[in-house]
Amino acid sequence: MNKIISFGKYKGQTIEEVFVKDKQYIDWLLTQSWFKEKNVNLYTLIVNNFREPQETPEHNAMQIKFLNEEYRLKLAYLLDKDFFYYNSGKLNELIKKYKEKINMAYIENSIKNTIPLKLSSPTFEKDGYDVSFFAEYGLHLGFDNYNNLGGSKYISIKAELKPTVSDDFPAVLRQMKISMPIDSRSINCLIIKEYTGRGATQDEFIEYFKLQGYKVIFEYEIQSIELPEIEKEFIRIY
Repeated sequence: MNKIISFGKYKGQTIEEVFVKDKQYIDWLLTQSWFKEKNVNLYTLIVNNFREPQETPEHNAMQIKFLNEEYRLKLAYLLDKDFFYYNSGKLNELIKKYKEKINMAYIENSIKNTIPLKLSSPTFEKDGYDVSFFAEYGLHLGFDNYNNLGGSKYISIKAELKPTVSDDFPAVLRQMKISMPIDSRSINCLIIKEYTGRGATQDEFIEYFKLQGYKVIFEYEIQSIELPEIEKEFIRIY
């Protein structure tokens, strides 16, 4: 392994040399979006061979909790308190309202072959973030002239997991902006066990991330959520 840096103050030197004398520079490079975009091979080399392992027993324990369906569902409900809005009553009202506009054969088939709740298995360590999954509750009624007729709540979640975040939180945000850019299709969040920073209060820390489009969730918040009673199957009355 003898990869030469072709830019910046260490141009012409090997990654090995730079890592030994200026590890902070290597860490800084990994937070720069231009570095990953323009130097994919070098970025991969650093991540796989020089970056200190991020996984700890505490981090692994946080990931394992997502194998539990109820835990994933609690997070979805925590992020969207209206997630279970479309119960049978609401669905029947919508079906009655839009009966002339929707494909009833499709609806009847959906009722026979689906349950109100769809919860995906978790995906771990994809594209730089720790865990992702999606959840949906209700019955998708389709579209009318490209307008969504409603009938279901869908939520896609991507999460970065950190046992502890301290005054290094700006670096955590930079890392998330690279690995988990904001888009309209998902809710991106940072899940932590505790915040120990002194340079900002806990509320300021949460607001710091919120203003950039990232939700901060404490693990105890997920664990303390009480799920409402939900319907296991659609009850047809229309």
